[in-house]
Amino acid sequence: MKTKSLFVKVLMPIILAMVAVFMYFVLDIHYNNLHIEYHNLYVADSAKIENRLYTMWGVIRDKYSIKEDYFKEFREIAIIHANAFKQEGVVARWIHTNFQQLDASVYREVMQSIESERLGLENSQNDILNVCKFHNDLITKRISCWFIADKTPLNWVLISSEETQEIMKTRRDERTIETLGDE
Repeated sequence: MKTKSLFVKVLMPIILAMVAVFMYFVLDIHYNNLHIEYHNLYVADSAKIENRLYTMWGVIRDKYSIKEDYFKEFREIAIIHANAFKQEGVVARWIHTNFQQLDASVYREVMQSIESERLGLENSQNDILNVCKFHNDLITKRISCWFIADKTPLNWVLISSEETQEIMKTRRDERTIETLGDE
């Protein structure tokens, strides 16, 4: 009896305290490693997005030897197209208008290259938004929030046009297929 009483009174609290300290240590390491991982993913994804934007311009400039005096116009159109805010064909029409000497197959190649990068950009922005969501859940939800010291949320501002930002503010989109080509 005395042995059982000694175990319950003395050893059991010590064992429980050791288990609690061990669990705290394990959870602290786990949640802080997740925190670091999300920050690293955020940095990597933002660099990936920057690279995709740069690549879109590089495809147009380098592959098709576009003159530097068209840099500004082509860059604007590439960014617009990358963000999927214009109807398909805007880039091809612009190329055709300004570079009529180019073969029609060049237009198709440019469009395919830009479409590929646009899809990659969209996926990269979705990835970084997911990283922000998971990180922000980590720093706000229980139990994980108890172990994270830096509770600064990650935020990603989507790459978009002024027109799209205005539509999101007003929640009204008056564009039609006919008006998309006029811009």
